[in-house]
Amino acid sequence: MKVQMKVSPEELHDAAFLADPYPVWRRLQNEAPLFRDTIDDVWLLTRYEDVTSVLRDDVRFSTSLYQASFGRVIGDTFAQFD
Repeated sequence: MKVQMKVSPEELHDAAFLADPYPVWRRLQNEAPLFRDTIDDVWLLTRYEDVTSVLRDDVRFSTSLYQASFGRVIGDTFAQFD
């Protein structure tokens, strides 16, 4: 039986990932659909169904924090709209 290692944040910043991100992305979807990249200090949501659920739920997943801080710096973007 082949055991895969969990994805590490370093893998997302490796040249191999930039050349072909799909194998790591598949592992993220299967092993860690909600993944914290501690290097960039961001969370990645990797499954389509989860992403669409978040985009449709503007009560639990609001962009109001973005609008109040970063949005003031760069203006309106897709990321700010609930």
